[in-house]
Amino acid sequence: MPPSLSKMKWMSVSVLIFCIEIVNPGMHTGTKSEMKMHNSTLRCNTAAARMLLFVLCAVSVHPLRAQVRPAIVGAGTVYNLPIGSLHDRFLGSFGGMAYAGGEVSSQWTWVGKFEYFELNTLNTDALHKTVTLGQGTAAEHYAVPLTKLTMKLTAASLTAEAMLNLLRGPSVESHAVVGFGFVNWVHTRGAYYDSLFVDSAATGHRVKTNDLAVPAIRQADWNGTFNVGMDIAVKVADPLWFVAGVDYKLIVGELWQTLDLDLENVAGMQFVSFRIGLRAEF
Repeated sequence: MPPSLSKMKWMSVSVLIFCIEIVNPGMHTGTKSEMKMHNSTLRCNTAAARMLLFVLCAVSVHPLRAQVRPAIVGAGTVYNLPIGSLHDRFLGSFGGMAYAGGEVSSQWTWVGKFEYFELNTLNTDALHKTVTLGQGTAAEHYAVPLTKLTMKLTAASLTAEAMLNLLRGPSVESHAVVGFGFVNWVHTRGAYYDSLFVDSAATGHRVKTNDLAVPAIRQADWNGTFNVGMDIAVKVADPLWFVAGVDYKLIVGELWQTLDLDLENVAGMQFVSFRIGLRAEF
């Protein structure tokens, strides 16, 4: 127990004993006028004791309230880096977030968070169509870039996050974070109409291998989302803190395959998210 709280504990006990003594000073006998004066004194003592107890409660609660900040609000930017099979389609992109909540104990804080991001930069190193010329041992395999391919993934999520206090100092804080919620996402892929050519090693000439005619597609859905990570916060100036963190994030959704473009199915959209921002604690 902190020294200040220990002292307050003994002060509280002392004042309580004092209040009992002044309310009940003991049996008293005497004349009727003396008894009347005694009763009047007892009523005054009772009122004084009540006032002392009220002041004691107010003083005792104040330091406890000072230890727990009731509310926080924050905002920042998030860099979402796709991993797994989603990385075969997209590179990372920036998004934004805003959140608000409060501490429920000295160890736990709950916040509600809104986040939005859009992925539209394609991973051109992984997006290609594999074509084959010839057969058997004479077969030649080529990876033809899909230069006209366009795709986009947007997501807007609402999550509840529990923050476990790992470190708390006057100017530095750190939390473990676990969140869950719902996300509305939209994935679009443009139509692809093109002829594919390769430079054949066998003939030394440019050869047409495929005529692609793939219609556009649009997917939209609501799915669950989950994230786990940690952050560190440094006080800038009361009540502002600079916060940096990293999370693993999963959207429990599926992107359909397109075999004509060698696009594989994405079962579960996974990210490593890097975030920075400002938080105000009141």
